[in-house]
Amino acid sequence: EELKKLSDERLFTVFAALKAGISVDEIFSITKIDRWFLYKLLHLVEFENALKSQKLTRALYDEGKRLGYPDKELEKISGQP
Repeated sequence: EELKKLSDERLFTVFAALKAGISVDEIFSITKIDRWFLYKLLHLVEFENALKSQKLTRALYDEGKRLGYPDKELEKISGQP
């Protein structure tokens, strides 16, 4: 249970680091988390940034659903219903 908690916290920390602009290579050098996975997380960061800065279009909504975001989270991130 403690290991799972640590892993969950680590994932959120890595996600926050990517949001803060820390590079995949720098995170990899510290964590040794596979770059493929880090790039997947970076794609989520880029999607959230687009959602915050653009009008919520059908295409953005559909992309969010494909990525697994629930409607409430899409609304929260975009600030749009």
